[in-house]
Amino acid sequence: MGEKKVFLVANAHLDPVWQWEFDEGIAAALSTFRSAATLAEQYDYVFCHNEALLYEWIEKNDSELFERIRALIKKDRWRVMGGWYLQPDCNMISGESFIRQIAAGRHYFSEKFGVKPWVAVNVDSFGHSRGMVQILAKCGFRGYIVGRPGEDEFHPGVLDFWWNGLDGSRIRVVRIPSYSTTMGIAARQIEEAAQKTENSSIIKFWGVGNHGGGPSRKDLEEIQSLQKNSKNINYKHSFPEEYFENLSEEAPNIEESLHPSMPACYISQSRIKRMHRKLENLLDLTEKMMATAYANGIVLPCIWGAIDVASKDLMLAQFHDILAGTCVKRAEEDALMILAHGVTELKRCNVSLMLSMSQGLRAPLQSYPFIVFNPHPYSLKCVLESECILAAQNWDNYFTGIDMYCGADKIPSQIIKEDSNIPVDWRKRIAFIAELQPMSVTAFYGVEKKCPGKNFVGRALDKFQFNNKYYSAEIGCDGKLNSIFLNGRNILTGGCSFAVYSDDEDSWGIRPKKRERIGIREDEYILANQKESAEISGTMTDIAPMRLIEDGEILSTVEAVFVHERSHLIVQYTFYKEFDYIDIRIMLHQQSKNELLKFEVPVSLGEYYGEIPFGYEKLKIGGCENVSLRWTGMFSDIGVAVLNDGVYGSSYENGRLCISLSRSAAYAGHPLGDASVLSDDRAFPRMDQGELEFRFRMLFSEDGQALLRSVTKRAQAFNIAPYCLQTMPAGGGHKIKSVLELSNAEITVEAFRRLKNAYELHLHNNNHQEAVTKLFFMGEERAELRLNPFEVKAIYLTEDEIRIKDELI
Repeated sequence: MGEKKVFLVANAHLDPVWQWEFDEGIAAALSTFRSAATLAEQYDYVFCHNEALLYEWIEKNDSELFERIRALIKKDRWRVMGGWYLQPDCNMISGESFIRQIAAGRHYFSEKFGVKPWVAVNVDSFGHSRGMVQILAKCGFRGYIVGRPGEDEFHPGVLDFWWNGLDGSRIRVVRIPSYSTTMGIAARQIEEAAQKTENSSIIKFWGVGNHGGGPSRKDLEEIQSLQKNSKNINYKHSFPEEYFENLSEEAPNIEESLHPSMPACYISQSRIKRMHRKLENLLDLTEKMMATAYANGIVLPCIWGAIDVASKDLMLAQFHDILAGTCVKRAEEDALMILAHGVTELKRCNVSLMLSMSQGLRAPLQSYPFIVFNPHPYSLKCVLESECILAAQNWDNYFTGIDMYCGADKIPSQIIKEDSNIPVDWRKRIAFIAELQPMSVTAFYGVEKKCPGKNFVGRALDKFQFNNKYYSAEIGCDGKLNSIFLNGRNILTGGCSFAVYSDDEDSWGIRPKKRERIGIREDEYILANQKESAEISGTMTDIAPMRLIEDGEILSTVEAVFVHERSHLIVQYTFYKEFDYIDIRIMLHQQSKNELLKFEVPVSLGEYYGEIPFGYEKLKIGGCENVSLRWTGMFSDIGVAVLNDGVYGSSYENGRLCISLSRSAAYAGHPLGDASVLSDDRAFPRMDQGELEFRFRMLFSEDGQALLRSVTKRAQAFNIAPYCLQTMPAGGGHKIKSVLELSNAEITVEAFRRLKNAYELHLHNNNHQEAVTKLFFMGEERAELRLNPFEVKAIYLTEDEIRIKDELI
């Protein structure tokens, strides 16, 4: 056997946030980088570090150190590895968020240091979605280094493999057992790793990590001694690209997501997860709104700055210990403030953009106008809800209704309960059916009318039945949705329930049994009695636990109150007269500890699938926790899908699709051997306590495969809803033209943004068959495009040309 090569990658794994907040992360980055730079100036080694965020912190807080790093990079004594903005969660962010993380890092490192790493590095993320393969390959990466899942979790013994994507792309992946070494004994750990393997070459990450640190003087000197005295082993200070260049082409193929790894990360700290989705959706909406405005001659330069700020807020919150819910409570609070900051920035943008785009529209005087932007490249018929306030308070003996119009045409509408609780006829919330043109704005307006008596008053129910042309459904006397009939066939095998599973303090799901399932089903919520219902509902007198609270031309809503020990929840089922779905809103008041709550849908229809970035994949059954994005469902000849607004975990067992809502583990509760995670000498805060809210949409179809083809588009429309603003248009300027339209409505527009001199467009074919679409820009056909199965296609569009890019950035 020839000489064995050990490629040494000196690094300092440094979580910006984890058991600490951002300020401590910044301080740790500064001290770690100072130490690494000093040693790189004195010793013959190469220090490697990724994450543009940390370099930004250095640049802002210590410009002299930043210039030292720049000089070391030029001398090849310091290497930028990975090249992303940070190491994000690699399961729960969208395909566009992955691209955003890569693009931000690429731009920063290219501008500051003139480098472009081609090996991506995410050593601490808790699993990796198969949807990443296409993204990595189309962003110029040839290799990927991961640390999880570990050998005991996934394909034991396979540390080096080809990872194949849904679209046929592939990337070489190397899995490392550890990204750090212990202070003062790095040389011993390096030697042990070299002797343990039979491979002719290995890559070994070393340096103190988890809170920075990196190489030490003692370790460097002992490694020098190891290099001099070793026989038949070449210990070489190196970097990821050099190791990958020495790999053989021979390696096994893997065609699945790299799961599971610490599966409780898919469901911990639900507030962060839902707020993350909100900002992710709003960023997509704002970029599309801005591109639409710009194409119509409306230029608001300040929007670019706000989008950049919100993008960085989003990317920071996607850090793997934030989005996964493994950080401490103070870090959770910081993350929620950062996400809220991004949301606020974009809401201001949306108001400015909509006011500018509404100037060419008109509405009658003494009406209540609503201007709506459709962010999707196809005509959309949907139910919108918005509020207005009457010109004067009505104290007379009648109720003020609102008739809604689009142009001269009266459209279906219904007054529903407004958000405020002032007992005078004044504030109005209106649900109306809107038909919207592709990626454009439409004006609607309401006109007052006098109605006898009062608006709809809720009433108690024993059960509830609903029928439209698509389905019939029933809510039983136990408050559960227990039947959905399609052409005489009930697709449910029982009542939809809210099940309580036993759980523990472990934030990550580290223990091996967690890979099989997170907890055991023990109980479920039951319908409250009248007294409990009154207390929970906030009324002064006893009230029925199930009642009809809205009923009119457009929709009917049933509300039911459930209890379990000290916790309770209110669920609202909304049925639509002209649409083929059911909306479910769950308002949970959680006071339990060591419990997991799941929304169970009893269906047994075939294959269990969930959305991943730029695709979908079959999920595991048997009760283990799976991770998916905006939808999960069962598909065969009949299909059932459940769309969500920020819930990522689900399981399937015993004929039940179980969607994970919340868990009350400890903050950063980390099992270590037999040691008790929590002591018994004080109180400990728990995750997901207090009020939480979740929204779902249930879709069902007699053609399960057709539903599977369309569900991603419908989940996108559920998450990125049309933007509606109640405002009186100025009546000047020109009317906004429809900017972008696709002839094939099953192809989604994942990104549409204005760049300096062009429009950037990402199209996605979420199907296992080739798709063809015509692309119209400003009403003119510009191209006919073919997309391979699951392909994401990047397009640059100007007024004069259309160019298909090989890379996504």
